[in-house]
This record gives sequence, structure tokens and C-alpha cells, in this order.
Amino acid sequence: MQSITERQIKSLCQAEDYRNGESYFKQNKVTDTWQTEDSLHALVAGSGDKPYQVSVRLDGVTLVPRCTCPAHRRRPFCKHVAATLIAWARVPERFTLREAATAPSVESRPRRAPKPKSDARQVQLEGLDKVEVLLVELATYGLLAPTEAHATRVNDLAHAVESHKLRRLARLVGRLGGMLEAAVKNARSLDETAYAELLADAWLTLQATRRALTDPSADPTSLEDLVGKTWREGDLERRERVRLVELSYETVTLDTGFIVDTSYLLALDDGALYTEKQIVPAQLKKQPRKASYNGRLEGSIGLYPGAAPRRIKLLAVSEAPLTAHDWQQALIYAERSTANLFRQFQAVAADPLALPEACAFFAPARCWVDGGEVYLMDAEGQAIALAEGWRIQSVLTRRPIAALFGRMAVEEGVLRLTPLSLVTALPEAERVRV
Repeated sequence: MQSITERQIKSLCQAEDYRNGESYFKQNKVTDTWQTEDSLHALVAGSGDKPYQVSVRLDGVTLVPRCTCPAHRRRPFCKHVAATLIAWARVPERFTLREAATAPSVESRPRRAPKPKSDARQVQLEGLDKVEVLLVELATYGLLAPTEAHATRVNDLAHAVESHKLRRLARLVGRLGGMLEAAVKNARSLDETAYAELLADAWLTLQATRRALTDPSADPTSLEDLVGKTWREGDLERRERVRLVELSYETVTLDTGFIVDTSYLLALDDGALYTEKQIVPAQLKKQPRKASYNGRLEGSIGLYPGAAPRRIKLLAVSEAPLTAHDWQQALIYAERSTANLFRQFQAVAADPLALPEACAFFAPARCWVDGGEVYLMDAEGQAIALAEGWRIQSVLTRRPIAALFGRMAVEEGVLRLTPLSLVTALPEAERVRV
């Protein structure tokens, strides 16, 4: 097997996976290492009961990794693969030479029979029990002396929880692991306030997830976000003859290794705000991406359970060119009072499980620029500040704005609107992405 440099390994792995892989190597978690003429093999201890089996095969000039951990499906060069490659780069003499037929490789090992579906919920509950033990430990000892091993354990659990589709809890545990890892790496104390808030959020999410899984009377609308429930088309609430315009289109790469493409759609008949999403693993670069819509959508849709803005599935729709009349109709539903914007945000913030942000479609009476700050003012003279207002200053100097669409969130104690798009004034109204 040809040699590899650590720079090459870093180029193949995500930064977090490389750091965790290096930590695994230093903790001697890479064992039973061997090689053939064109492949590497190892066992790497992780969060599971048994070590993960890793192989890296050379196919021409391309390295093809394999690992039995859950994260490998999303990130082929996971931390266990990274640990194996780091071991090969630093101590290649540990990889004994064998013939491929003398030992089973990961590719040739027999597949395990899938677990019965009835066991999935029990596995999720067991995952919740592990997180509960961890949160109690972090609340008790996390501020005293975080160690690299401690951070690695938290990150391992985050990956394990994510593999059981406990989505929100996995994100929070991962953030806790990242906070501990940063504290260890930079040799500084944790931010006590941020740490306490994150622990509280994780604890509330843990209890809400447990209730969603065990209490038949629990609100099912939380299942998609908390548990990663997959809804069938028959579960969706069907709406016919819906007319939609896209207010904004956004692409976000999550720290869990997924790319989320989102269209924010406004219903022209009642002003309801919907989202249409496509979520794909980041490594599937050839996967066709969800399109943005430049025209008016008409037809039938299915509504997923959940909080506003409701996620939808386009069932049978056609797209027609947008007209000035369509934008005139859309602007009827734009909010014109900043006081109402604050009330909308307060309603979202009152839910401890909701994300501390809310979408807003706002038509200001005028815009006020003060140095680097941009404010949107209503007819009463009340204003809301824009986050990153510099993004639209060039548009403000060229064309009047009819409305802005974005997300409201508190930044440094101030409620701000982060613009995602804007609609220019009639009669030549058009959407401008920010």
C-alpha cells in the first residue's frame, strides 16, 4: 500500500473528523492493523460495544474507505477512517503485510440481518438513557476540568444518537462536545452562561423526545424534528388549487453532514407561509439539487405535521410566469407593524423547544441608513434593525423596496431581522436574493 501524508489526510477528512481521528490514534484505539498490496485494515474502538472495522482500498489513484460506523454513510472519511490513515502515516511499521485471503475484509464480511422495526423505538429510548446520564455528568463536572477524552466521548455519543434519528438531541450533544473540545484545545475555561443554556436546552429536548416516544397523547407534530420521523404521503394534509410564490431560497450545510435546500413559499390565497425542503448527505455531490422557483406555482400540495411555517410536499403543480399582479397580491400579506413583529417573535420564544428565531415578511414605510446600520421603520416611526444591513445598501440606492423577507433573532440583546430576500416596489416588482 502506498504511503500517505497528513496533509493529504486533512484534505480528505472534515476538520472535526481529523481532530477526533488524531485523538483516537493517540489513545491507542487503532488496533489489529494490517495491509495488503492495495489496502489498509484496522479495528478502531468507538462509542459502540465492539470496535468498528475499517478498510481503505486504493482504486487507481483514489482511496476508497469503508467503515462499519453509522456516520460513514454521510461522511466516507469518518473519524475512524481518519484514525487509521493517521496511524498509517505515522507508524506504518505496525501494519503487518498479509494476503487478502488470509483475513476477512470489511467488504467481504457477511452482512448482519437488519433489526426488527419493533426494536427501533427501544434503541432510541436506550440512547436517551445514555444522554441523560451524560447530561447529569456534564452538569456536575463539566465546568471543573474538561479533558480531551471527555470531549471525544461526548462527540461519540452525538454520532450514536444521530444514527438513531434523534435529530435535535444529536445536534445539541454535538454542540456540547464542540464546546468542551474548544475549551481543551485553547486551554481556557468554558463560557458558563452559554454552557448552562445549552445544557438546559438539551435537557428539555431530552424530556420532550422521551415523551414523544412513550406518551400516546403527545403532540405528533414534534416527531419530525425530534425523532426524524419519515411521513408517508398518506399522512399529509392535502390542499388543492393552491397558488404559491417563492419569497426566498436558501442552502445550508449542517454540522451533521447534510445539505438542506429550502424554498420559502407564500400562498397567494390566504398569506400562509410554507417551506419546501430537500435534505441530502453532503457527500452525494451528484445528487440533483432542489430547484428554486421563479414562477407562480399552482396545484395540489401536502402539508407535513409541525409548527409554522409548515413544511409541504408539492404533489401536482405547474409553474406559470410571475406577474406584477401576483406580487401585488403577495404584498397584501406583508406585515406593516414592527410591534406585531415583536409579538410574533415573542410567541415563538415562549415555546422552550422552538428555535429562537421566526420568519417575517415585512413591508416598511421607509428605510433609514445610519452609517453601517440599516433600520426598517413602520408608519408609526417604530423600527427594527437589520442584521448585515450592508448586504442591501446597494439595492437601497438604486430601487425602492416594497418588502423584505428574513428571519428574526436576538443578537446581543437586540431583535434583528436577517434579510434573505427583498421585493422591489411596484410596478416593476421583482424578488432580489440577498
